[in-house]
Amino acid sequence: MEENKQTTALVLKDFSTDRIKKFEKIGVSENQLVTVLNKRKTAKIREWNGKSDYRWHKIQTALNLFSFNIGSKDKFQEQDFEIVRQHIKENFNHLSAEEIQEAFTLYVAQKLDFKDSFYGELSNLFISKVLNSFRDYQMKQIHDYNMKVKNAQKPQKEATSDEKKQITYEYITECFLKPYRRLKQGEQISFTKDIAVDLFWKFREMGVLKVTETQRKGFNKVAQMYKMEINSQQHKEKWCELTFIEWVNGVAKKNIDLENIIKLKFAL
Repeated sequence: MEENKQTTALVLKDFSTDRIKKFEKIGVSENQLVTVLNKRKTAKIREWNGKSDYRWHKIQTALNLFSFNIGSKDKFQEQDFEIVRQHIKENFNHLSAEEIQEAFTLYVAQKLDFKDSFYGELSNLFISKVLNSFRDYQMKQIHDYNMKVKNAQKPQKEATSDEKKQITYEYITECFLKPYRRLKQGEQISFTKDIAVDLFWKFREMGVLKVTETQRKGFNKVAQMYKMEINSQQHKEKWCELTFIEWVNGVAKKNIDLENIIKLKFAL
């Protein structure tokens, strides 16, 4: 637990208390911030215990794995890796072992801006290009996240009644009218439970869908049929779904032009 607190503190050392509180106001905890920023998972190289630190072995393993992934079977000998180790220590000590592993994984996946093909030995120059590109990648991730947070803090403009009406009509067109046209032509269609229940209530409110006395009497039979507790939320939703599907099939058989009826309801 203490180690987690120290890690969190190190990750957030560049963030003021006020800035962290701003994140918390929109529901982003310190732990979430650490995860999203992905700035560190363990201590940075500059915080290690010198040349003998076991985490250098992680980096050496990562580079050997990278060599294998790009088709090279050569592994770093100890004297060769010492040159690489010194280069990374002097120029990239702001990274952790996990970040270096991630950098070369992203390069292999072609997710970095630097995508030049690898030729010859794994030189310090090539390692520098990958790690510099990874740093740019990190900064872009942080920038994109900060923009998302900034936009989330902006007060959202309330849609006008006409805009809401248009959005609802587009939703009904996509989720109902298009499938309904196919149903009238004799095709088999289906609605998910959530869509069926939502459309049931929308059409009830618009006065397009009317529930018959027979359907009302069948309310409790649905619970018995599906072994549900009467008046439970699950039971009510199932009844709405079945009633909606029965209604849709009924109006399709009668070839009712629901498209014009719905347009009139929306005054379009």
